[in-house]
Amino acid sequence: MTDLLSRTPTGAAKRADEDATPVTALAAGTLVAATTLAIAVLAITVVVLLGWITATRSQASGAAAWRLVLQVWVLAHHGGFAIEASGGTRFGLVPLGVTVPVALLLAGSAARAARAAGIRTPRSALRMLVALVLVYGMLTLAVSPLASAENIHPMASQAMLGAMLVAGLAGGAGISRGAGLTSMLRARLPGHLDAAVAGALTGTALLLGSGSLLAAASLAWHAQRATSVLGSLGAGVAGSVLLLLACLALLPNAVVWGAAYILGPGFAVGTGTTVGPLAVQLGAVPALPLLAALPATGMPTGLALVVMLLPLLAGVLAGVVTVRRMPGVPERTRLTWSAVAGVGSGVLLAPLTWFSGGPAGPGRLAVVGPSAWQVALVAATEVGLAATLTAWALPPRLRSGPSAQG
Repeated sequence: MTDLLSRTPTGAAKRADEDATPVTALAAGTLVAATTLAIAVLAITVVVLLGWITATRSQASGAAAWRLVLQVWVLAHHGGFAIEASGGTRFGLVPLGVTVPVALLLAGSAARAARAAGIRTPRSALRMLVALVLVYGMLTLAVSPLASAENIHPMASQAMLGAMLVAGLAGGAGISRGAGLTSMLRARLPGHLDAAVAGALTGTALLLGSGSLLAAASLAWHAQRATSVLGSLGAGVAGSVLLLLACLALLPNAVVWGAAYILGPGFAVGTGTTVGPLAVQLGAVPALPLLAALPATGMPTGLALVVMLLPLLAGVLAGVVTVRRMPGVPERTRLTWSAVAGVGSGVLLAPLTWFSGGPAGPGRLAVVGPSAWQVALVAATEVGLAATLTAWALPPRLRSGPSAQG
């Protein structure tokens, strides 16, 4: 009896440590890709059909409504469309309000599937991720042609690459969390890269949070203008609801654009335009209520210049978080990894900025949104410099905290 009791925990531990087979890992990734696409397309379908049914004056057919569903899907993955009727115009403004929920759905589904499949090791996690990325990309490539209409053709290969990027980032994070590999992967990072990543995430979060507050404040300040724009369109109740839904889908774009404004490069709403803290130069803009939040053309106010101090605050917090996660290190090491944290903020903002913009129509609207490389470069410089100076000036008693000792 004693021998039996002593052997039982060992056997249970062994079963708990057993890893998923290659087939199981590949099947889990495939299932996550297929179910995520199905659920997301179903959710978009519900919204589009509600608008189609309530729009009593619309002459659009059910097939047109279904094409619109798939067009939203393609746009959400940075696919874009070529419009022959407008002389080869492209439309590719990504509705991040659709992309972000899809990414969250991917991450959550991947985490649950990894736990259910018994993913335990990095090798099995990589197999599942490869299957997820490839299948998700191929499914997006397969459904993209169904979004085409007369003179409107989706850029399917670009949508596939965007889908693979979303699946790789969101799915990778979910699989790592579901398999319990996050701590192990963090421990394997070279040097104090884990501390720099925490600092970069902190700085980026502050910039995006500031961008959201700026966008919300500007929209509230120009609420009357937004209401006037909505009323001038004469869209009716159903059309107004659809317009508001479109604005909600583009609201995360406005957050990223707000962060680009705070950093200095700003963003464009058409060729030859700029919206930034140093200058605002606009032409005619589309009649979209969300764009009523744009500042007037001219020189900025003092408040607009004050917001340019926020990247320095982001760098200070990034430096503090980085230093407090590596107590007792030499000064040179402290300064180096704080600078890396600042550069990391630029790296994190680059794909977000790239995804937030795109062509939005013919002529001058071919350029809408911020420049990804400019935003990344300025963020890396400003946040990195402030983080490095903070690491140098931080008093010794503030260089360690509970997070570093845990």
